[in-house]
Formats: sequence, structure tokens, C-alpha cells
Amino acid sequence: MVRLLNGVPVAELAYAGEARRRRYALRRSLRGVFAQLPVYAIDADGRAAVLTHLTPLQPEGTLAPFAETEWPVPEEARDGWWDGLPYPVYGMRPQGYLGRRLARLEHRELGVPENPEAWSDDDILWVLSRRGSDMPGNLIVGDLAYDRWAHSKLGATDAVRPAALCQ
Repeated sequence: MVRLLNGVPVAELAYAGEARRRRYALRRSLRGVFAQLPVYAIDADGRAAVLTHLTPLQPEGTLAPFAETEWPVPEEARDGWWDGLPYPVYGMRPQGYLGRRLARLEHRELGVPENPEAWSDDDILWVLSRRGSDMPGNLIVGDLAYDRWAHSKLGATDAVRPAALCQ
């Protein structure tokens, strides 16, 4: 097996599992970029830490090891292999009234369908990694969404003057 993988560029290869459970897969680009997307968890005190990394795989699915986290993981995903998006990430997708509103406002800029129900897993991942700084739950996918979240938390806010409170 290792000889077959010698010709594959390291940047395009993903693997996980120990000994006989080790599996290999080719990475899939997300909008032309081969990247691992960090998945940040925000704790109750507002501190962020990288929980895991998510890697899209060929022809579909993802590698995202959640086994060492607080999230319960099904047996078939214990090494991080998911047929689609991991359920904690899939549950963050824009949905309902606010999800439809976000899609209508941002679909052209993000290059996704206007209806979020028509989004593929890649579309969901793309939107979350770009605009997912304030989604349900405590997870943020991708550095750009994390930077947006951090800027919103660290940005200067105008203090309310005591005289304005009485008006």
C-alpha cells in the first residue's frame, strides 16, 4: 500500500487510524483550495480553542476526528472518517427563517444557491467557513469565520454614559 502512495503529493493525502485500522484518502479541494479547516470550540468563558481539523475527501466525505472531544461519535466514525459532514458541523448549517435570510443576502457573494435547502455539503462548509461566526452551538469552522468572531468580541464598543440610561 505504501508503495502505491509514494507518487501522491503529501498535500493531497489524508490518513487516520492506527495499525490495521489505518485508512488513506485523497483530499478534495474546497473551491480550489486543499486545506484543513480548523474547527474551533468556544467555552462558557468565551475562550476559543481548536477542537479538531476538518478535511474534505475524494469523492465525498470528510476526515474530522471528534473522538477525543465531548461529542459522542458513532463507531464507524471513531477514527474521524465521515460519509458527509460530521453531525456537529452539519447541525450548524443555516436553516429556517434566518438561514433563508442569510442565503438571500449572501448567495451571490458566496457563490451558492439562494435556497439553503439546495446547498451541497461543500456549499455548507464554504458558507460556514466564511460567515459562520455566529451560528447555533459553540463551534466555528475555519480561520476566516473565527477571525470575524474574534473581531466582533474584541472590537471596541461605545460605552453607554450613565446620563443616557435615564432617558
